[in-house]
Amino acid sequence: MKQINLQKKCALAMWAMFATASGSVMANPYSDVDIDGDGLISRAEYDSYVERTDIYKNWDQNKDSRLDENEWNEPGQTNEFALWDINNDGYLDLEEFYNGSFSNYDYDNDAMWNEDEFGNAREGVLSD
Repeated sequence: MKQINLQKKCALAMWAMFATASGSVMANPYSDVDIDGDGLISRAEYDSYVERTDIYKNWDQNKDSRLDENEWNEPGQTNEFALWDINNDGYLDLEEFYNGSFSNYDYDNDAMWNEDEFGNAREGVLSD
């Protein structure tokens, strides 16, 4: 089975979110995510976007409201899973998922995505 690294896993999540919310990965959903129209995507706006796309729920195969290693990783990727499992309980809860996927593209660590960071996330999705 082909292994997927953390960047590709995040890109897959982003692709699924873009495609689900926009109808097409090629569409520009920035305004769909930037709910208040201030030109920045806050963590709250991102969280709302993730929730609307159901990507987390879809990956939660056993419907226990958390992702275990088998739901998140392909075999042999425990180190990548551990990066996002902040409390080391062996599961990614929704908050850990939000934190990991949002911070993966928040390059300046300002807790906001600007259009460039959003574009970088989209480019990562489209190139993978």
